[in-house]
Amino acid sequence: MSAPRRLTYANVASTLALVVALTGGGAAVAAGLGKNTVGSWQLKNGQVKRVDLARDSVDTAKLRSNAVRGEDVAEATLDQVPEAALAMSAVFAQRAAQADNVLAAVVDGNGNLINAQSANATNVFRVAPGRYEVQFNRVITDCAYIGTLGLVGSSGVPPAGFIGVVGVAGAGTDRVFVATRDTAGANADLAFHLAVIC
Repeated sequence: MSAPRRLTYANVASTLALVVALTGGGAAVAAGLGKNTVGSWQLKNGQVKRVDLARDSVDTAKLRSNAVRGEDVAEATLDQVPEAALAMSAVFAQRAAQADNVLAAVVDGNGNLINAQSANATNVFRVAPGRYEVQFNRVITDCAYIGTLGLVGSSGVPPAGFIGVVGVAGAGTDRVFVATRDTAGANADLAFHLAVIC
């Protein structure tokens, strides 16, 4: 009868290795994980879930450029972009300035300025039948003048005839000369609308 065999280091090590291999080694490996030892290659694809992420753990630095799409954003949570606000302010300021440079006068056939329908017009001088000088509150030498025959108010049929406009030379640079004629071409007192665009 032979003597019993003694356990050696090699026998113990090989037996433990067999046990780890047969049990998957999960508990033994997990027990021996060090900090920052699990890398991307050790993770199974699709296994990291939303519940596995800490709150506010994904910031801008971790997002790929242009990865977030419009449908991913709750629009109600967005504030106005500062540059857009400045741009809109500039647009509104420009439009306000343009509106301030549009002058207008509505004049009846007797040469009376209708203030309620006029803007920046100060006076009207009837110099002869069908001849008027419309004065504004600023220099209008480099502006455009547009005239049309039309009634005062918002009802009725505009008169038929002709109208012509030109700047006034020698009488000041804040006036427009207006001539109105009937359909036969004769001077006639007719109501008109005048716009000055600078």
